[in-house]
Amino acid sequence: MNNLRKIILPAVLAVLGVTASAEQAISMEENLPFQQTPMFWLAAEDETAITPFFTIGDSGARLTRFEDGLKMEINTSGLPNGAYTHWWLIFNNSLNCEVPGICTPQDVASPAVETSEMWGAGVIVNDGTMSAESIVRVGEAQGEVPFGNGLTNPEDALIVYVLKWHGPVSDDPEVRRGQLNYSRDPYCETRPEPGPTGFGYCPNVQMSFVSPLQALVQTLQQGKGGYYGTQDSFVSENKPNKTAGNKGLTYVKSSDSRKEKVSLFKWDTAGIPANSLIESATISLNLANETDGSFSVWAVDTDWQEQNVSWNTINMQTENKVKVATFFPNRAGEHVINLNQDGVALVQSWVTGEDNFGFAVVSDESEEKVKIYSSESDDVDKRPTLSLGYRVQ
Repeated sequence: MNNLRKIILPAVLAVLGVTASAEQAISMEENLPFQQTPMFWLAAEDETAITPFFTIGDSGARLTRFEDGLKMEINTSGLPNGAYTHWWLIFNNSLNCEVPGICTPQDVASPAVETSEMWGAGVIVNDGTMSAESIVRVGEAQGEVPFGNGLTNPEDALIVYVLKWHGPVSDDPEVRRGQLNYSRDPYCETRPEPGPTGFGYCPNVQMSFVSPLQALVQTLQQGKGGYYGTQDSFVSENKPNKTAGNKGLTYVKSSDSRKEKVSLFKWDTAGIPANSLIESATISLNLANETDGSFSVWAVDTDWQEQNVSWNTINMQTENKVKVATFFPNRAGEHVINLNQDGVALVQSWVTGEDNFGFAVVSDESEEKVKIYSSESDDVDKRPTLSLGYRVQ
């Protein structure tokens, strides 16, 4: 229990009150939903510059829950170089905490909550950044388990994920092994405080936490995680019978020249449970070029299929249609487009069984033709994506 207190700072639990190894990697063939949170500072080299629990910019932690395990993926920065261990604090039955799904120090010792601490991974940082993953399975321990019985309830577990710094990497192989595998290693115990970075004994530097009550996120991108439900195409005013559903690019152009081009996108949302409440919806489009002006995203009110849609088979007039977003294609590359309340409501209707006719991307003013990578693009990462945040009711 003493070791548990070293890993779990009281402040970590106060925050909660307010609010694997590669050889055993879990298959990612399924397009599973995940929960995403930022990383937070617990300690810093210059404590005057970093506020504890301050969100680390451009960082993130992603937790995927499986029937028999959990997978945590993190990307973070600002770390002092050296050796790190990753630690899972698992409140297995977090819905049995005094406040269900929000656990406090009083819940740690509760047999009904079944709390455990587990080693997750050992990582060496050379450039201040870290991209890593850790996997834990029910009934299996990858390394040290200082407290509890490991993971027993992936579905309901509340997770605190901690990065522990063990100082500069030792030249002594045995010491280095301890730095990467144990919560207490010889380097931590013998290094005089405050140590070479002013941190003291092997501090917990960064953390994240994920409650089972947090919203899930589902990303829909052709060819990723077994998903193949995207349809897209473009239609041309000056070629009203042309079909283009098999192209690697779609196009958008203003109507001022009487040669308007409109891109169409549609994602199959059947994998989202029908009793879900959609909280957010985001489209990601990758542009091959740039232009001035703005683009609008509209709800389509006519059924279409990518293999045979043309200007003459779909109503492209925007009168009486619902605008769900506006964005500015002023640079090539990825554009992340947050849908407005009308767009979220539209996706909600699809999930509950109403007709899904997708979206149209229309140029508001630019006569320059803009190219958008489609679901047929050879580069999978550039294909259009729909990301949904939701809770199952």
